Amino acid sequence: MEPEGTRRAFWDGLWRDPGPSPREEISVTPLWVQLEAVNVRVPGMPNQVAPEGLDMSGQVHGLLRQWHHTADGDWLGIVNFSIPYAETS
Repeated sequence: MEPEGTRRAFWDGLWRDPGPSPREEISVTPLWVQLEAVNVRVPGMPNQVAPEGLDMSGQVHGLLRQWHHTADGDWLGIVNFSIPYAETS
């Protein structure tokens, strides 16, 4: 039995006390998402064009919802955004 008010987190199949909050609640913040940074191509990888595929170039509008702290000490943002389809002729 744990003390009243103790927070618990599920991680790697084990319950443990996460310590300080691993995420930061913020008000929703509009931002731009650079799609080339989301989907980085491996240099030299052959290109297989799919005209009906998703267009991973340019910028799209997004909404930052939360920040989450990683085990390595970095922060990751939780962002909602839409990826457009490529234009087909």
